[in-house]
Amino acid sequence: MVDDVRLVRIEEKIDKITSAVGDLTTTTAVMHSKISDLEVRREESHARANRFSERMDHMHDCMHDVKAKVGLSTKVLYGVGAILCSAVVNEVFKII
Repeated sequence: MVDDVRLVRIEEKIDKITSAVGDLTTTTAVMHSKISDLEVRREESHARANRFSERMDHMHDCMHDVKAKVGLSTKVLYGVGAILCSAVVNEVFKII
């Protein structure tokens, strides 16, 4: 009878261990799934960051082009202004 009680307790412990291993397996599978999902999201984030960086580089290049065009426009405007001022001063001296 003592052996029967002892065997029942051993069987209960084996059942608990089996249940714990099953739960651990399920938990491990869920964690693996979540880790895989996070890895996919990380790769997508890197791809988005790379696209954003490329857009920023493009905008930076465009700004340099605009700056060069504005610089040229400013020089032309100053040149035309200087010519107009010279013409006005010349006409004023002709009158005097």
